[in-house]
Amino acid sequence: MTTNESKALKTLRKNDQIVILPTDKGNAIAILNRQDYKDKVNDLLKDSTTYEHVTGEPTKSLRARITKTVTALKKKKSLTEEQAKHLRPIEGPVPRLYGLPKVHKEPCLPHDNHDANSSADFLRQIKGLELEEDDALVSFDVTSLFTNIPKELAIESMKHLISKDDSLRNRTNLSPKELIQLVELCMETYLQFDGRVYLQKRGTPMGSPISGLLADAVMKHFESEAFQTFKPKVWLRYVDDTFVVLPQTQLDQFHSCLNNVIDGITFTREKEENSRLAFLDVLIIRRPDGKLETTVYRKPTTTGVILRFDSNHPACQLKSCVRTLFRRADTHCSSPELRRQERKHLFKLFASNGYPNSFIKASIRGPTRIERAKPRTRMTVPYIHGTSEAVQRMLQPLGIQISHKPNSTLRSALMNAKDHVEPHEQSGVVYAIPCLGCDQQYVGETGKQLRTRVHEHKLAMRRADPRSQLWHHCADTGHEVNIDHAKVVARAKMKGERLVLEALYSRNSFNRHVDIDSHYVSIVDGETKSERRQTDRRTRRHLLTAFTATPVDSNIFGSVRWKLSDSPYIIQDNDLVIASDALLHIEPGVKVYIGPGLTIKVKGTLRARGLPGLQYIRAVNFACLVSG
Repeated sequence: MTTNESKALKTLRKNDQIVILPTDKGNAIAILNRQDYKDKVNDLLKDSTTYEHVTGEPTKSLRARITKTVTALKKKKSLTEEQAKHLRPIEGPVPRLYGLPKVHKEPCLPHDNHDANSSADFLRQIKGLELEEDDALVSFDVTSLFTNIPKELAIESMKHLISKDDSLRNRTNLSPKELIQLVELCMETYLQFDGRVYLQKRGTPMGSPISGLLADAVMKHFESEAFQTFKPKVWLRYVDDTFVVLPQTQLDQFHSCLNNVIDGITFTREKEENSRLAFLDVLIIRRPDGKLETTVYRKPTTTGVILRFDSNHPACQLKSCVRTLFRRADTHCSSPELRRQERKHLFKLFASNGYPNSFIKASIRGPTRIERAKPRTRMTVPYIHGTSEAVQRMLQPLGIQISHKPNSTLRSALMNAKDHVEPHEQSGVVYAIPCLGCDQQYVGETGKQLRTRVHEHKLAMRRADPRSQLWHHCADTGHEVNIDHAKVVARAKMKGERLVLEALYSRNSFNRHVDIDSHYVSIVDGETKSERRQTDRRTRRHLLTAFTATPVDSNIFGSVRWKLSDSPYIIQDNDLVIASDALLHIEPGVKVYIGPGLTIKVKGTLRARGLPGLQYIRAVNFACLVSG
């Protein structure tokens, strides 16, 4: 990313008057006025049949009921210890709602006698299909299926689905009644938007992996009811979208029948235009003789943006992108001419995204197949260009398969639609509690919310718990710890990851920990010794000539505010705030001495953001003269 691009990204992130969101389909980005966005979402939340505003912390009682149910099922041997551990909820904030703009043309997609599980499955099922002259190609789409399903209907549909499953006993020790009990708990959903908490009274849980299963169960129930009175020639369904073939004269009657099967579930329809109809990513073309041709379908709002060749991704993912789209051309295009047109389009598409022609052709040919043993384990690691490839080559002979994920994305950097989660509400964190009497700190990790863990520390201190390292430090030294100012230093969902991070942050701490190997210290610091010396020289020159200061007020040692002459610089609570956003922060554990002649001496590690030419500052017994 160039300097100008970084500045633009920073400017966009700071603009609190706009909301930047990906659209729900089409690989596009929408920029909305924040107030307009809030008004639109609040309009949806005013639907009292679907949402109800609640007060307090309703998720706390829900977590307790889930834990009680899971514990009871484990005691009955319906769940194993591992399954129960996986199902027990952890503390966390109320799920935050955000909306995705819809900019694409609403497609009416297929529903089916036999489920169409994918585009390939759909193509297989319509292969050889011939239409009569009066047959109509139609797609029906359920209007907002996931938010309109009555909870009672979802439960009844699941009961019916489970009762017909003869293989259930082979897959789980849970009885049908116990499964339904767990489903009911999953369907109790709360969400937060603009500081208000809502109960979702209708529809499937937003963002839950169970939502697709519930929707499919409801649609199977719907089909069994609808087809008792009216059955089309072809009915292929992918979740809530259907592809239908039926006589033209029966179209209106069938549509009316669909909308009267279950209250709240309504369909829109779209007929073929110019003998063409889209379903999933397939364009179906009716020939004059009644036979069907197929090719790749792209929505009118498609941006033409794919994974760029110069993006920070491993070469294997770039090659996979090429192979996948060219393979789709082979599977979706039913004639040589349609296939030739699609391949021509793909060459232009990849070229516009920076792919060299030679790379495209080499990727299409694909690698030579090498028989490899099945990996014993798989790992997903952040991608670092050059390093990740080397790690992958070293671990492959050991039976470890590596998958790469990006460290950061533009989406994560720009998307700011969700409510802010305060640090004390965050769970799965590594935290630090500074000591007020020395430069050490307590570093710990927890899967609970930080405020819960802090409360536990306070109770341990109050009862002088000998297992508490915080209590031991205070009792042995006579110091006090600033427990109310515990701060989050890192986050990780998995306990193993948190333990590693805890060790990395515990180099100047009094908690129980295992020190990291000295070989990793320079990697963690992110600098070599030569880089450190160069930074020290730049820092010394910059700070010694930069400013003069006069004290504004002085409360306690270490908390002195300084006003620097002819500038907006302020030193306050061990922070040097420079201009609008630049920050020189004295890290926890750093000793700050304010001596005669207003000389500030810093011993430890400083971190700078926004200072010209500075990234990290290492200063040992470094003195910065500030004259008054």
